[in-house]
Amino acid sequence: MHKHNGYILQRGVSPIDGNPFVVIMTMSTSNRKTGDMIQVWILRDDVNPVAAVAMGDDITICGDCPHRKQADGTRSC
Repeated sequence: MHKHNGYILQRGVSPIDGNPFVVIMTMSTSNRKTGDMIQVWILRDDVNPVAAVAMGDDITICGDCPHRKQADGTRSC
């Protein structure tokens, strides 16, 4: 039997800016400190997550949260 690494929980459009997002649940990791545990990711569905943060496209998920990446490159999320 094939063990799935994750599941898509939801797909939709952001009420903030109308862009597509996806909610993904993963259950395994290579992180030895935490070991396997459930993690939930809310990401843009059409943009690489690293690129989304770099370009400011994470506004779809984060809105005007003060923990988003700031103009000076700092972030607390």
